[in-house]
Amino acid sequence: MSSKFQLNEKLILIYLIIVFSLSITVPQLHFLNDISVKVFIFLTVIIMGFSFSKITEKKFNQPDLLELLFLLVTASFLISSFYVNFDDNFNLFSLMTLLTYVINFVMFFLILGKNFRLSTYKFDKFINLILIFAIFLSFASLIFYSLGIHYLTQYSHTSAGLFGHPNTTSMFYTICVPVLFYKYFSKKISFPVFISLLVLFLIVLLLTLSRAGYIGVGIGILFYTFYKSRAMFVVVSIIVAIVALTVVADFASAKVDSSASRFLLLLAAYSIITRTDTTMLWGYGPVNGEQVFINEKFFFGNEPVPNPHNLLMQLSIQFGVLFTLLMSLTIVTLLLKGIFLKFKNEKFKNDHRLSLCLTVIISLIVQNFFEDVLVNPLYFVMPVFTVFCGFVYYSLKYKDEIVQVP
Repeated sequence: MSSKFQLNEKLILIYLIIVFSLSITVPQLHFLNDISVKVFIFLTVIIMGFSFSKITEKKFNQPDLLELLFLLVTASFLISSFYVNFDDNFNLFSLMTLLTYVINFVMFFLILGKNFRLSTYKFDKFINLILIFAIFLSFASLIFYSLGIHYLTQYSHTSAGLFGHPNTTSMFYTICVPVLFYKYFSKKISFPVFISLLVLFLIVLLLTLSRAGYIGVGIGILFYTFYKSRAMFVVVSIIVAIVALTVVADFASAKVDSSASRFLLLLAAYSIITRTDTTMLWGYGPVNGEQVFINEKFFFGNEPVPNPHNLLMQLSIQFGVLFTLLMSLTIVTLLLKGIFLKFKNEKFKNDHRLSLCLTVIISLIVQNFFEDVLVNPLYFVMPVFTVFCGFVYYSLKYKDEIVQVP
């Protein structure tokens, strides 16, 4: 495969940068959102044209277990969206929202996931892009925090940076801290650079006061070192435990406990999911489900937040329990096959790219048991997660064709 980015790949990366900009909370930059949405729609039409032309060129063989699960997930998505909840989804905003799920899968899983698996150059350029954003975000967060600049007043005691919400900020570090370990273990950065950036990232993460973020990043560090060395894993586990019980515990205790409100969110979600057999199996649709959830929250005496802060509950509200179970089974199967490939296949034992992808997937899933940003297609998290899932899938698909892993 050519090391140069093709036109459709460049357009997809521009699309990802636009999605990133849509997550920014800084009021002075909100004009970017108006521009971004227009470019977003324009690029969507062009890229999907490229994407479907590429996909229709492929020959489809008898599906294996993962591909069979993909088909079942797709069937469940279509039945929920365009049969059971057709009336609620038959409006422009709902249809565009549903389209973004398709766009994410086609562009980031099928195209970038495959191309990054086949090209180390392209994968590393993508990783460099993440790291550049992480450095910029970190310095912006520290500057805003030191100057007392906060764009969401309810989080004025945290360092939220450009995203405004500290939980969204922490989600970025769940991605970029494993990326930093990848850069160091693959000998692409020196130890002083690694330590300097790690300290910078962890300081900003601590100041977000996001306990879910602490968990996500901690899981990421432990998993990546486990792939690298068992001895290193033991040492790092001890260090992480000590830091968690001292520094992290102090920062976490500075945040007002939200356990009761989180419980009410889950209770409201359970209430609307189980309202009828139909809503339990097929959900309410992504847009209508949000409004139904907000309305239900009033009966539980809590603020009308638009989501239950749990990815399984959120997916169940949107597309039903059947879709959620099938999607969960698909991801678990992908992870187990990927981990087995990593440890049992000699060609992949030193594959740092596969280690990174598996680590980020697991870390984001764990963190999103306390959040649900991962299943929102208009945030930067889903595209990155989908790229790494696609990388693992194509590692499995091409395992016999890969001669040497760089």
